[in-house]
Amino acid sequence: MSSHDTATQPGAPETAGAGRNLALATAAFAVCFSAWGMLAPLAPKVQEKLDLSDTETAVMIAIPVVLGSLLRIPLGWLTDKLGGRAIFTVMLAYSAGAALLIGFATSYVALLGAGFLLGVAGASFAVGVPFVADWYPSKRQGFALGVYGAGNIGTAVAAFSIPFLYTRFGQLSAGIAFGAVLGAFGGAFTAPKISVTPGLGVEVIVIAFAVVAIGGMGSIPGALIGSLIVGLGRAAAVHLFPQVELFVVYAVMALVLAIRPEGLFSRMQARKI
Repeated sequence: MSSHDTATQPGAPETAGAGRNLALATAAFAVCFSAWGMLAPLAPKVQEKLDLSDTETAVMIAIPVVLGSLLRIPLGWLTDKLGGRAIFTVMLAYSAGAALLIGFATSYVALLGAGFLLGVAGASFAVGVPFVADWYPSKRQGFALGVYGAGNIGTAVAAFSIPFLYTRFGQLSAGIAFGAVLGAFGGAFTAPKISVTPGLGVEVIVIAFAVVAIGGMGSIPGALIGSLIVGLGRAAAVHLFPQVELFVVYAVMALVLAIRPEGLFSRMQARKI
């Protein structure tokens, strides 16, 4: 049992919040598995677009599957050491970036690289099992883990949603959509770490300004990607560098504005003074 998560002793009554955390972990597992399976539904369209052989297509599909299977051992070990909430948060944030790269990948090599990075999402099962088990007494863990295992439905979600998004909106939109959902769940896992303070409203305004500044004024893709960048930065900082959580957001915003003052996706050109 990890000391980093609130947990129950064997035979003890269910911990308060167990049901909420089970639902959150199950949904996050489903989202991770959806992202893990992004390349398989894309494969027929990508194979035709890039004129890939059957072997090249099979390798592209297999890379995230193999990597996700291999990483379950080290990530399970890290979960025992650091706690399921911390590892799940970092995994969701990381996988959000990897899913976004799938949207931008336009060559076979780029897809291989993005798929390699996305393989981490396949290890989510090993992270969620100890996290869920810690919330339930031993006589209820079988039921809890059975519910959690239903998150495998994520692969079916990917099989139906990826072709639809690709056909209707394009590959980039599919990557943005999956990245945004993963980032949102990463933020949900950090919620218990964030306290409400009198200055919270001011902080929200500052974060909203950072999103607009990074993404660019008047751009919907910019708003989505700006939100994703800010959310990922905060999700990682809450667990890794809590003392400088907002500084991470400011640093990213300053870097973007130094390189592109009008924001990443704004169509307005910055005027030189």
